[in-house]
Amino acid sequence: MIVTATMISHLEKGESLARAASYAWTSIAFPMLTGTSVTVAGFVPIGRNDSAAGKFTFSRFVVVAVSLLFSWVVAVLFARLLRVTFLPQNASIAETSEQMPRFAQALGGDERVVLWSTYVGRPGSCLAMTCQPGRKTWGRS
Repeated sequence: MIVTATMISHLEKGESLARAASYAWTSIAFPMLTGTSVTVAGFVPIGRNDSAAGKFTFSRFVVVAVSLLFSWVVAVLFARLLRVTFLPQNASIAETSEQMPRFAQALGGDERVVLWSTYVGRPGSCLAMTCQPGRKTWGRS
């Protein structure tokens, strides 16, 4: 997400797709690696635990560390290559804003979209705005 937003902001400035992707690499790779490393470092006490429980929790440390580092590689290298492949040269936030009313009009009458948006959208917006949902039984089985 961060890489895509950075690339789109540079595309809006008129830069080429390759230049926007290389800027995203140089500006975002190290901060993302730092965040990943700090998160992995938070699990080091679990990995270095020498107790009986440590034998079982060491695998958790390894799984978290490997998955976070692999996630960084995918986010910084592979996803950037996919964005260069699939993102159009003229991608812009203004163009997306212009096309959203047509998109909303095309999907406006579809019952599946309305059902999905009330099932996912309303609870998500209530959580984001820290408000209580309208129904008292919301979230209960």
